[in-house]
Amino acid sequence: MAGQIDIDIRKRFASGAVVEARLHLALEPGSVAVLFGPSGSGKTTILRSIAGLEQPERGSIQFEKETWFDAARGVCLSPQQRRIGYLFQEFALFPHLTVRQNIEYGLRGRPPVARGEQAGQMMALVEIADLADRHPRQLSGGQAQRVALARALAPEPRLLLLDEPLASLDAPARSRLRGELRGLLIKAGTPALLVTHDRTEAIALGDQMVVVAGGKIQQVGPVQEVFSRPANLEVARSVGVETIVAGRVTGISDGLATVQVDQELFTAVPPDDLAECKDVFVCFRAEDVTLQTGGPLKESARNHLAGQIVAIDSEGAVERITLDCGFPMVALVTRHAREEMGLALGAIVTAAVKATAVHLIPRN
Repeated sequence: MAGQIDIDIRKRFASGAVVEARLHLALEPGSVAVLFGPSGSGKTTILRSIAGLEQPERGSIQFEKETWFDAARGVCLSPQQRRIGYLFQEFALFPHLTVRQNIEYGLRGRPPVARGEQAGQMMALVEIADLADRHPRQLSGGQAQRVALARALAPEPRLLLLDEPLASLDAPARSRLRGELRGLLIKAGTPALLVTHDRTEAIALGDQMVVVAGGKIQQVGPVQEVFSRPANLEVARSVGVETIVAGRVTGISDGLATVQVDQELFTAVPPDDLAECKDVFVCFRAEDVTLQTGGPLKESARNHLAGQIVAIDSEGAVERITLDCGFPMVALVTRHAREEMGLALGAIVTAAVKATAVHLIPRN
């Protein structure tokens, strides 16, 4: 079941914060669009407005050309009328009901036999048939998530909404269940909108990405495209681009731009919208930086900068290396590579970055 959602809403809060969202999004069956952004950016307000749990002060929401909300006309359909499924962050299972009873709860308008059949199908879909008679307190975090998903899908919603679905789980469980949740959503075939502020979750779960920052939708596109080519500084910061420095374009030749950053020159592929803008932000990710301590430089990497290691932070099997190259630069290496290269605080290294990995954002 495909879906198309059109949103143009505005909501002001007592604190003075304003959320304004304009979005046209086509959702294929089983696809996931991620509403991504920092806490307080407005993404949950957008999701709750789509669900009918929050009422904007103005604007409209349409799904498949059906009006769900229109402030000017006084239209505001209930969540039940919109036929959406909503998976809450805490799962919100009823503790006194069994797994089967929790799933049947959303099917109260159907005859008992039909409720039982549909609940059975949902339990088979998410592979929890053997848990039918257990209560929520007897379930692991992953099992509870499957029950909550089955309950949300049982009424056969046209659109599934998920609000930080892995946030209540511990880190090991989140890591284990990302792929599992993605597989279940594909299997269910219902288009989904998912809220998260976690970069890893966005990459693992999403097909499309809607970046929300400062109460506005900043960029929409395929997940990898948004991460590698942020549209503006807000997006670059939101998606966690580690190195963002101001520069000035000094020339463009053979399809490549030369950019002055401090005392260094960068080579980058210029974006189509660079036009006459000379002032830019130079952005690249830590995973695109290669460190070298000696030997011949790789010719495929056009940018080579000398830098001193000023910080080493461990992130499990990965080490985050911060360099002073006249400006801060971050690189990621495996712990094994750091030990093999003898990288230590104060060491002088060469950082290499391919021109194709350097993204330029016009500095307006």
